[in-house]
Order: sequence, then C-alpha cells, then structure tokens
Amino acid sequence: MKLTNLEESPHFVQEVLNLIESSFGYTIENSFAVDFYPLMKKDNHKNCYLLVDKGIVIAHTAQLTRDIEFNGKTYPVSMYGGIAVHQSYQGKGIFKKLFNEVISNYTNFALHFLWSEKIDLYGKFNFYPAIEMYQYNKGSYQHSFNVIETKLSLLDQQEKQEVYNLYSKSSEIRIKRDMQHWKELECITSSTLFIIKEQDKITNYFNMNKGADLTNTIHEYGFIDSIQLRVMLNFGNVWSASLIDDIKSKSLYSSLIKPGDFTLFSKLMLEVFSTKILEIKDEQIKLELNGQEFQVPLGDFLNGTMGPGKYKELSASPFFYICGMDSI
Repeated sequence: MKLTNLEESPHFVQEVLNLIESSFGYTIENSFAVDFYPLMKKDNHKNCYLLVDKGIVIAHTAQLTRDIEFNGKTYPVSMYGGIAVHQSYQGKGIFKKLFNEVISNYTNFALHFLWSEKIDLYGKFNFYPAIEMYQYNKGSYQHSFNVIETKLSLLDQQEKQEVYNLYSKSSEIRIKRDMQHWKELECITSSTLFIIKEQDKITNYFNMNKGADLTNTIHEYGFIDSIQLRVMLNFGNVWSASLIDDIKSKSLYSSLIKPGDFTLFSKLMLEVFSTKILEIKDEQIKLELNGQEFQVPLGDFLNGTMGPGKYKELSASPFFYICGMDSI
C-alpha cells in the first residue's frame, strides 16, 4: 500500500475523480472537478493525497489552504474535502490511516474545516459541528427589484468589481478572497449567479446551486436583510448566518471544526470574541471571559462562540459565514 499525491502521480487523476464521484453519488450531468475546482485544480495536486494498493486508488483526501480575515488581520485555515474510500476497503482502518497522515502535515493553522454529516466519525478526530446557520425555505414574495440570472465569468470588469466589493464589505467573518480566488470561482460553472441592479449598478448578488452539491440552495450573497431575503426566497432556499425573525427558519450547523495551532487559535478567539484561551487539554478548554475563568468541553466552547447556541455574553459578536463557493 503506497501513499502518494496527484502531483507525484498525475496518471491517477481520473481514477481519483471516479472514486470521489462514485462515493458521493454523482451522475453524468455533474463533475466534482468543476463543483470543487479550487480543491482539485492542478496547482493543488500536491495536497491531494491518495492511497494506492496493487495499482488501484483505494482512498483519497485533499486539503486546501485559505485565510479568514477579521479587523485587518488574517488567520490561516486548513480545509479538507474530496474524502472517499473504495467500497471494497471500507471498515478496515484505511481512512483513519490516511486522514491522520494528512492532518499531521498541516499544523500552522488557526482552524481546520471539513463538511460532512458524519459527526460520530469525525468526532474521533476531534472535529465538532459548529458555526450556526439558518435555513429559510423557498416561497413566493412580491418585490420590484431587477434580478438578472448570469454567471460570474459573463460579467464585465466593472460588474465583477462591484461583486467583489459587496463580498469584501460584509460584516460577517468570511474566507478572504484575492483576484486569483475570484478567477478560480469563475471555473465553478455549475453555480448560478444572480445580480440585483439599480441604475446600472449591482447593489446585491447571490449564488445558487453548485452542481451535485447545494441544489436549489442560495449559499452566498453580498448582504442580507429582511427585504433582500424575500427577494432571494423566490429563487431557492437560503442559508444564512443571520437570523431574521419575521421569516420562519431552521437552525443548522455550517461545518465541522477542529482547533489548530494553539497560538493562532488563541489569537483568533481573543480578537473576535475577547476570550482568552488558557489551556486546551484532553478535549477540555480553560478560558477567561469577562474576568472569570471557566473550563468546558471543547465542543461546547466552539458552539458557545460560533454557534449553534452562542453564549449570551457573546450574542453580539460577529458571525462566521463560510460561503458555499468556498466550502469543499
């Protein structure tokens, strides 16, 4: 059994994609390489790890490095996706071996993210469900806005800049994007962009769909309020970090999270939540908040700061919103 990556073994690219798409139930209409282009692009092949047995790809896990920005400071985060194990090798400890090996390569990060409903499985690796998100279901609402369906790649340069500005000016804590990131997102052609124009200027936008992922779900927007939410709901369900009381919603968790490097994680928690981390040991965290010391389970702390179930003392703190175009 050999551990390699797609940069070292590029001849396995299609076999890796076949394994992932088979594991995720993809159909011929969709492509994982398109839906998750930043993860599977050639420049990231060095971070796409695979186990090979007797010439067959039996497991794969990929990593993507991004940054979170808050108050002008950036904090590196490590994301994991494209996780799949060949059906014939499941239940044999293959995934544990691969995932532990991959995570051990990425130590200098404030947070580790992955997206899965397998809470019990990833709990064994100390990932916890966190970051509250609200789902609003599609409905029919009257509005007078000019909503145009398009693609990011079809906008002219001025229109693109207006979208970029809306994203970067959000009050939510989001993944930082530079021009290269925006160019990569243009390659996710399976996502539909809607722009709202007033007097030839884009005043808001939202993204819906992502191939086989996030079907009929709006997973990114420039900004949201009660009025804008009603506009979006005419097109699909909406996932948002904002609770808008006059429209019914359901609380969800956004992703599975694992704290990373103690120093970087502590700096992020202090900057965003004014919470001093004193110690993390045996999945317990000792912290200082409002001059008092507490010790709580790590999963409870992540919920208390990021939700679901934020501490009352932190209810006014900023919200994390990892948009669907960034999630892997």
